[in-house]
Amino acid sequence: MRHEGRARHLRRCPACCQVRRLGFADETARQGLYGIAVAVVCPCRAQALRKVLRSLVRPGVRRVHFSKQQDRDRREVLSRILCEDFRALFVVSRGREPEARSACWAQLVPLLLDHDVAELAIERMQGGEDRDRRDIRGALVRADRTADFTYRHVESTDDPLLGLADIVAWTAGAGGLWRARIASLLNSEPTTRSPAPHRPERNRAHFRS
Repeated sequence: MRHEGRARHLRRCPACCQVRRLGFADETARQGLYGIAVAVVCPCRAQALRKVLRSLVRPGVRRVHFSKQQDRDRREVLSRILCEDFRALFVVSRGREPEARSACWAQLVPLLLDHDVAELAIERMQGGEDRDRRDIRGALVRADRTADFTYRHVESTDDPLLGLADIVAWTAGAGGLWRARIASLLNSEPTTRSPAPHRPERNRAHFRS
């Protein structure tokens, strides 16, 4: 089942002719808004991208954590990863966990399918795995795609490519000039769902991962 009006379907990789993609997911939240970002990578590029991400880890830390970096360092990191071959998805929902996260999965799973993501690694959140499984499974059932999509929860340090999702989540959520820097990587402007009644924001909220 395809979804009209969504991001362009990714076809065969020109380098390896594969259709299947890998996804790596991380979340971001601030001021009543919650978002999930996914870095979408062809398997033939995964090892090279892991090497790039390892090179971006600062001394004394185990992984890329964009919210803890200075703006100058962020700009340097973005300049580096924008040279790489990958795509990114980002969706947002008003509210807090767990309802906002569930609303994000409802938006995100069809996008993942449209972008041929067959395997998704999700950064583990304590106490949230069962609900994630239920939400993702429900979205897959609605799309009639339960047989060709797998997902797993992993620790933040298990795969360097989770750092790529962390970078996208912070940058897309920051909005303004930050978001503009990665506009070429992203799906179209994300819709914002409301899992529960809310009061309108006076200003456009940004995010912090």
